[in-house]
Amino acid sequence: MNYPYIATWEITKKCNLRCIHCLNNSSVYNDYGLRTEDCYKIIDKLDGIKNLIITGGEAILRKDIEEITSYARNKFESLILQTNGKLITNVTDNFLQKFDEIDVSIYGDVKTDKMFKRTKDTNLEEFFNKMNRIGAKFIVSTVLTSVNSDQMNYLANFSLNNGAKGLRVQDFVPSGRGLPYLSIDKVKSETIKDTLKEKYNDFVIISSDYVCGGGNNFIEISSKGNISPCAFIESNENILEKDLQEIISTSPVFIRFNKIKHKKLNVKSNSMMPTIRKSLTTQLFPYYLLCSNKDMRKGMPRSIMTNASWVKSHFTTTEKYARCS
Repeated sequence: MNYPYIATWEITKKCNLRCIHCLNNSSVYNDYGLRTEDCYKIIDKLDGIKNLIITGGEAILRKDIEEITSYARNKFESLILQTNGKLITNVTDNFLQKFDEIDVSIYGDVKTDKMFKRTKDTNLEEFFNKMNRIGAKFIVSTVLTSVNSDQMNYLANFSLNNGAKGLRVQDFVPSGRGLPYLSIDKVKSETIKDTLKEKYNDFVIISSDYVCGGGNNFIEISSKGNISPCAFIESNENILEKDLQEIISTSPVFIRFNKIKHKKLNVKSNSMMPTIRKSLTTQLFPYYLLCSNKDMRKGMPRSIMTNASWVKSHFTTTEKYARCS
């Protein structure tokens, strides 16, 4: 197993929005996160991590986010912020300039995006004005679903015309508030993404074109400091109590995850993850294996695990450790 060099840190589960597809089921009522001092401790214990991605919830909701970012800046080669962009006026230019990249989530026409974000204020003009004024590198991130599939070309044009360095298109996964009805047909999904790549070339980044590095190249840090291989797997292994190397090397979560991840599957169909058509052992997003695997349910799964019937309809296998229930 390779030692991870990327960490995604869910620094808070609290969010000012309530997107209908949110894997965390985040809202203003969720957990704020750890104390500032504990956040500093986590940063100090991320040995070997070169790239840190700070996300939420909405990270900017933390009153100490600027202090935490300042503390982290010189400890990593790359620092990335993921945000919905709505609270951009709450932070200073100096804070934003500490990041090598800022990813803003937009899921459709910015004038009607409340269908996804469920917020009265859908004006992102201030975000784009501020990004361009300070010369920050930013990317627009979106999730392709049955609801916004007709908005992808609009988003690519909008992103390009407003100074973004790219549009990242991610596949929807039924987790948290995101129910299976948001899934999009595989053929339609492939057609949309192929059309985008043909028209916009490298400006459009298709997340499913990349190898899954969960547990090997990257790790997930929860708002409580728990370490897991993937955002769709829960773990009780806390970095405030153990060293990162110990968790990765000895944690049953990581051991079982990597054992299952590299089992070969017999794919019946897959409307969500076109990379399956390539290498099953390295390009497989492992939550499809884990969400319906009885052995992996022991205190780990998020709400995606309740959608076992959806997963079962997409996969079958005779492998012992990757059998859908």
